[in-house]
Amino acid sequence: MPSPRAKKTRPATRPATRTAKRPATRAAKRPATRTETDSFGPLEVPADKYWGAQTQRSLGNFKISGERMSPPVIRALGIIKR
Repeated sequence: MPSPRAKKTRPATRPATRTAKRPATRAAKRPATRTETDSFGPLEVPADKYWGAQTQRSLGNFKISGERMSPPVIRALGIIKR
């Protein structure tokens, strides 16, 4: 009868051919930021964001939450704006 503390066996490891590194992607070659300018001067903005310098400044100056409006609220605002 095996003991309750019997040693568990490990699953087989992957072959060495699958551990090769992947080639660099295009995203790795792009700069992480871009320079946007407004009336206060130049400012670095993340390259993957669509906003400009004024929005980037407001993110640093105001408490802006990551909460999003629910789809029914957005739809209701669209109906009102008609």
